[in-house]
Amino acid sequence: MSALRNRFAPVVLCPDNEVKVFQIADLLTYAAEELDRLLPEGRDKSLAMTKLEECNLWAASAIAAGQQR
Repeated sequence: MSALRNRFAPVVLCPDNEVKVFQIADLLTYAAEELDRLLPEGRDKSLAMTKLEECNLWAASAIAAGQQR
């Protein structure tokens, strides 16, 4: 498989790793809700939320990469 095909190929997670992805999503949702409550509206708050979304994506990617090894 080419490097690009490998980068964009979908990954089917095993049940244990699927649970981890949902646990991380729950944790980050809690953090987002707390930040939404505590932070004033504005660009900085928006960036903080974007970084949490990014964290969620990278965490899922790390789980998927670990599964493929």
